[in-house]
Amino acid sequence: MNVNKDNILKKILMPVDIDGDNTQAVQLMKCVALMLDQHIEKITLLHVTGGKYLSEHMVNIDIRAGQLISTEQFKKLRQPYIETHVKPVLEKISQELKSQGIKTPVDIMVLDGEPVDQIVKTVNESGYTSLVLQRSDKSTVASMFVGSVAAGILHRDVNATIYLSAAHGTAPLSCPPTSCLVAVDGSKNSREALDRACLLAQACGESIQKIIIAHVLDTAKFSETLTEGSEQTINVEPVDDALNKLLGHGIPENKIIRSVSLGEPAEVLSDLVKKHNVDLIFMGRRERGALKELFMGSVSSRIISRCPSQTIVLVTSN
Repeated sequence: MNVNKDNILKKILMPVDIDGDNTQAVQLMKCVALMLDQHIEKITLLHVTGGKYLSEHMVNIDIRAGQLISTEQFKKLRQPYIETHVKPVLEKISQELKSQGIKTPVDIMVLDGEPVDQIVKTVNESGYTSLVLQRSDKSTVASMFVGSVAAGILHRDVNATIYLSAAHGTAPLSCPPTSCLVAVDGSKNSREALDRACLLAQACGESIQKIIIAHVLDTAKFSETLTEGSEQTINVEPVDDALNKLLGHGIPENKIIRSVSLGEPAEVLSDLVKKHNVDLIFMGRRERGALKELFMGSVSSRIISRCPSQTIVLVTSN
């Protein structure tokens, strides 16, 4: 049994911050491309300028006098900035990927505008199936107020699997990874997250030592049902289904750990991650607005906050 790979890793977009540290995202991109190169059609390195070159030259424009900047002036400012500041960074990353023996074509793209808007638009309108992001080293709450491209994207409707690197300053993802955790709950998103875990596990071969299948029943929802006077059955079907799928992909049973728990999902999952020293976490992703998530929380946002050393794969079913 094989996972349908057509829409999993076909086109990968990796945004690049030319003024920031992209080390973790580059390492993640290298690892994914090295293991799954034959399934990838294109890798695109994208930088969104945000009009930075324009703001640097605004000191020469007297706004009070009603001076305007023309399209021709704009082009004259833009091109030198791209050639001098942007392309060298993107080309260096491109060469770094190619030097690893990656044969997938690596394109370079430069856009103007608000970074989050342009990245989301590019993913959704150009059919990118995966998005590799450098995680912010800010806390989840701080990044919502201070600003983080990764946080902004995570709160938007993105029709792609998001590969979120480990945080800056932590150890880079080992390649190939030796362990992963897959959160399952029977939803379509979690089933597709399992598909990606299966693909990766196949590519890792003997290097993969353990795969944890975790199903957590939320105590809050569980107790609410019992309070209303209804009996609640603990459903282990998502774990059994995941086990059978992994076995069907040739993963030895002695490498698979089943976990069914009752508790607060993010707490239970992060405890499992620490207990088993997990490299990669695969989760289904539910869409939720940034403000709502700030006050209500979500399992994925809590896992991101609690597990800074892990690479997290967030899957939204298309």
